[in-house]
Amino acid sequence: RNAAVNAGGLLRECAVALHRHGPDDARLSAYLELAESGPAPPTASELAAYLEERLPRYMLPASFEFLTRMPLTAT
Repeated sequence: RNAAVNAGGLLRECAVALHRHGPDDARLSAYLELAESGPAPPTASELAAYLEERLPRYMLPASFEFLTRMPLTAT
């Protein structure tokens, strides 16, 4: 998933996480840090359309969060 999200080269970092909202409700969220240079950043709908062509439906993020900096830890 991360490779597909970042394949366009417009992102500096990305992470995808699974969030459970109940026993039968799990959703993927994509967290994105945009590259500092390059063309105009993509919108969430443009990213969703790009991924729909490359991933099975169950692997598509339900939401996209754009971050100014990806929080990193020592681990």
